[in-house]
Amino acid sequence: MAKSDKSEQHYVTVGRITAVLAMVFAVIIAQPIFQNMESAFQTVQELTGYIAPSVVAVFLLGMFYKPTNSAGAYTMLLASVILSPLIATVFPNFQFVNLIWVIFLGCVALGISVSKFTFAPREGQSVLLGDINFKTSTSFNVWLLVIGLILIMLYAAFW
Repeated sequence: MAKSDKSEQHYVTVGRITAVLAMVFAVIIAQPIFQNMESAFQTVQELTGYIAPSVVAVFLLGMFYKPTNSAGAYTMLLASVILSPLIATVFPNFQFVNLIWVIFLGCVALGISVSKFTFAPREGQSVLLGDINFKTSTSFNVWLLVIGLILIMLYAAFW
């Protein structure tokens, strides 16, 4: 794979533009999607719960289980999207929080199994954290604090 000649700033800018466009799109489609639902918050939580277990499983196995490969990762992501609504439909009274745990554990088991019985990752594909700079800018830290305080005040006001 050829190395990209784009700067890191280019990718940061593209990420920011994509995030803003995604938020604008979400605001536009929110009313038609959520108008007939009892609780938009509950619906968002359920939809997130369909995807989040596999994303967490992929992250954890990718970081802490070296034999994890792309076939295992894709299997976990696909399994979560298929199994979550399937189990919720077959067992409608199954607690939502328990469903997330079952899907997470199932994804971990699938990820390990598929990675074990498919190709091993190539040398050098492991995540190397030594070359990553995790330092954040002062403005980022200030905005993080401001947004955090606003969220705390909103929770306090509307709890």
